[in-house]
Amino acid sequence: MFWRRGFDGLDALVAERGGALLATAVLLTGSKVAGEDLLQGALERLMRSWGRVREDPERYLRRTTYHLAVDQWRVRRRRSEVALLAEPPGEPAAATSWRGRREGTGGASR
Repeated sequence: MFWRRGFDGLDALVAERGGALLATAVLLTGSKVAGEDLLQGALERLMRSWGRVREDPERYLRRTTYHLAVDQWRVRRRRSEVALLAEPPGEPAAATSWRGRREGTGGASR
């Protein structure tokens, strides 16, 4: 099996250090879901470079996780945020409050 032969030690690394690596990724991203995505991306890069980094794969994985997080921060910083000033589709703003709805019905209650 190629998986077992090609990536010896990867299963043990993830089993032993996976929790700590995920915690680091969550701290870098701010959420568990984003941290999982970040760690998965770092694991993919580790697998592509497995032949070069067999000596210290955890070090490579931590460094890659950090660099991927920094890349995400840079992308977010470059993108300008736009404030939405338009009302959401549906009722006008006056009708969304309790008073506006009641006045809209002519003051009648149920």
